[in-house]
Amino acid sequence: MIEVLQPAVNKRLTTLEAVKEELHITDTTNDSLLEKLIDQASAMIVRYCRRPFALEKYRETLAGYGGPRIMLTMRPVVEIFSVKERGYEITGYKLESPESGILYRAQGWGWNPSLVWNITWHPLANTEGYIYEVEYTAGYKLPGDPDRNLPEDIERACINTVVSWYQGMQYAGSIKSESIGDYSVTYAEPLKVDVTDLLEGWRAAI
Repeated sequence: MIEVLQPAVNKRLTTLEAVKEELHITDTTNDSLLEKLIDQASAMIVRYCRRPFALEKYRETLAGYGGPRIMLTMRPVVEIFSVKERGYEITGYKLESPESGILYRAQGWGWNPSLVWNITWHPLANTEGYIYEVEYTAGYKLPGDPDRNLPEDIERACINTVVSWYQGMQYAGSIKSESIGDYSVTYAEPLKVDVTDLLEGWRAAI
């Protein structure tokens, strides 16, 4: 089970400035439309990849199965705030890497460089079970944020999608419905092949 403790304020996978540069637009006439398209494209990419990309804080509850590791769902893991075993905080754990999200546990309690990282995470031995609760942040700093680190191919996928939609608005066949008043647009066309190719390596398994 995963609970979002601090949702991201900005979830746009590119910026208005980047899209306007791509389209060679210098005026502000269609800024509202382009921002709406960026929001829609970002949401569609998240759905396609089956994972969020914006930096958020989570509380994840996992069960121990007696193995040497447990794996956090959201990645890359940026910071771990606490790990609790049945409500009791433990400190003897080590993150393999931000991208793997794998936590190993030390032999014993407390932080000690001499500890051996091979104790198992206790299995569900009875009805009470061993339940682990981890609070952590995971995700990327998005374009427009200080020190952005979102991979470039994800932003490129968003830019390509917005540009394609914007240019396609002149053709009635590419739009199922359109409300000019609030720029609400529903597209018949899914993500293009060049976009899905860019995103294939970021798509989470079901």
